[in-house]
Amino acid sequence: MFATSPSSDTSELERLPATIPGFSDSDAAAAYCDRHDIRLCQVASHGWLVRTADCAEGAGTVLGCIEEHLDGFELMELGGGFRWSTFGTLSEAVAQLVVDRRQHQDSEEDDGSVRLL
Repeated sequence: MFATSPSSDTSELERLPATIPGFSDSDAAAAYCDRHDIRLCQVASHGWLVRTADCAEGAGTVLGCIEEHLDGFELMELGGGFRWSTFGTLSEAVAQLVVDRRQHQDSEEDDGSVRLL
Protein backbone atom coordinates (compact mmCIF):
# COMPACT_ATOMS: atom_id res chain seq x y z
CA MET A 1 0.00 0.00 0.00
CA PHE A 2 1.24 3.47 -0.78
CA ALA A 3 0.36 6.60 1.12
CA THR A 4 1.17 10.19 0.29
CA SER A 5 0.95 11.84 3.68
CA PRO A 6 4.33 12.40 5.35
CA SER A 7 4.85 10.99 8.80
CA SER A 8 7.60 10.84 11.37
CA ASP A 9 6.80 7.13 11.71
CA THR A 10 8.12 5.77 8.42
CA SER A 11 6.97 2.22 9.25
CA GLU A 12 3.38 3.42 8.69
CA LEU A 13 4.04 4.73 5.19
CA GLU A 14 5.80 3.44 2.12
CA ARG A 15 7.17 5.32 -0.89
CA LEU A 16 4.82 6.07 -3.75
CA PRO A 17 5.63 4.69 -7.19
CA ALA A 18 7.66 7.10 -9.35
CA THR A 19 4.77 7.80 -11.73
CA ILE A 20 1.22 8.56 -10.64
CA PRO A 21 -1.26 9.34 -13.44
CA GLY A 22 -2.10 13.06 -13.47
CA PHE A 23 0.64 14.12 -11.05
CA SER A 24 4.13 15.16 -12.18
CA ASP A 25 5.71 12.82 -9.60
CA SER A 26 5.14 11.27 -6.18
CA ASP A 27 6.27 14.46 -4.41
CA ALA A 28 3.59 16.46 -6.25
CA ALA A 29 0.94 13.92 -5.26
CA ALA A 30 2.11 14.02 -1.63
CA ALA A 31 2.06 17.83 -1.56
CA TYR A 32 -1.45 17.97 -3.05
CA CYS A 33 -2.76 15.47 -0.52
CA ASP A 34 -1.09 17.28 2.38
CA ARG A 35 -2.67 20.60 1.34
CA HIS A 36 -6.11 18.99 1.42
CA ASP A 37 -5.69 16.72 4.47
CA ILE A 38 -6.23 13.48 2.59
CA ARG A 39 -4.29 10.29 1.96
CA LEU A 40 -4.02 8.52 -1.37
CA CYS A 41 -3.18 4.84 -0.95
CA GLN A 42 -2.52 2.48 -3.81
CA VAL A 43 -4.24 -0.78 -2.87
CA ALA A 44 -3.90 -2.62 -6.19
CA SER A 45 -1.97 -2.23 -9.43
CA HIS A 46 -4.79 -0.06 -10.84
CA GLY A 47 -6.69 0.90 -7.69
CA TRP A 48 -6.46 3.65 -5.07
CA LEU A 49 -8.23 4.41 -1.83
CA VAL A 50 -8.71 8.04 -0.76
CA ARG A 51 -9.31 8.79 2.90
CA THR A 52 -9.01 11.57 5.40
CA ALA A 53 -5.55 12.31 6.79
CA ASP A 54 -6.81 12.38 10.39
CA CYS A 55 -5.88 8.76 10.77
CA ALA A 56 -3.68 6.70 13.01
CA GLU A 57 -2.32 3.27 12.21
CA GLY A 58 -3.79 3.35 8.69
CA ALA A 59 -7.34 4.22 9.77
CA GLY A 60 -9.31 7.24 8.59
CA THR A 61 -12.62 7.98 6.96
CA VAL A 62 -12.79 6.52 3.46
CA LEU A 63 -13.88 9.18 0.99
CA GLY A 64 -13.79 7.06 -2.14
CA CYS A 65 -12.11 4.48 -4.32
CA ILE A 66 -10.54 5.06 -7.73
CA GLU A 67 -9.89 2.39 -10.34
CA GLU A 68 -7.97 2.85 -13.58
CA HIS A 69 -9.69 1.56 -16.72
CA LEU A 70 -8.72 1.77 -20.38
CA ASP A 71 -10.91 4.85 -20.87
CA GLY A 72 -9.98 6.72 -17.68
CA PHE A 73 -10.25 6.63 -13.92
CA GLU A 74 -13.53 5.61 -12.32
CA LEU A 75 -14.27 7.28 -9.00
CA MET A 76 -16.71 5.73 -6.56
CA GLU A 77 -17.57 8.33 -3.92
CA LEU A 78 -18.85 7.19 -0.55
CA GLY A 79 -21.07 9.13 1.80
CA GLY A 80 -24.84 9.38 1.73
CA GLY A 81 -24.87 6.71 -0.96
CA PHE A 82 -22.56 5.80 -3.82
CA ARG A 83 -21.79 8.00 -6.81
CA TRP A 84 -19.71 6.98 -9.82
CA SER A 85 -17.86 9.33 -12.17
CA THR A 86 -15.11 8.88 -14.76
CA PHE A 87 -12.12 11.23 -15.20
CA GLY A 88 -9.18 11.44 -17.57
CA THR A 89 -6.52 11.35 -14.83
CA LEU A 90 -6.13 10.19 -11.27
CA SER A 91 -5.50 13.76 -10.14
CA GLU A 92 -8.85 14.91 -11.58
CA ALA A 93 -10.67 12.16 -9.66
CA VAL A 94 -8.87 13.06 -6.42
CA ALA A 95 -9.63 16.76 -6.99
CA GLN A 96 -13.35 15.95 -7.32
CA LEU A 97 -13.28 14.24 -3.93
CA VAL A 98 -11.59 17.31 -2.43
CA VAL A 99 -14.25 19.64 -3.90
CA ASP A 100 -17.12 17.45 -2.71
CA ARG A 101 -15.60 17.11 0.75
CA ARG A 102 -15.29 20.90 1.07
CA GLN A 103 -18.91 21.39 -0.07
CA HIS A 104 -20.14 18.90 2.53
CA GLN A 105 -18.08 20.56 5.26
CA ASP A 106 -19.43 23.98 4.27
CA SER A 107 -23.05 22.76 4.24
CA GLU A 108 -22.63 21.17 7.69
CA GLU A 109 -21.32 24.45 9.05
CA ASP A 110 -24.27 26.34 7.52
CA ASP A 111 -27.07 24.18 8.87
CA GLY A 112 -25.39 22.49 11.83
CA SER A 113 -26.24 19.02 10.54
CA VAL A 114 -23.88 16.09 10.67
CA ARG A 115 -23.38 13.88 7.63
CA LEU A 116 -21.71 10.51 7.80
CA LEU A 117 -19.01 9.97 5.21
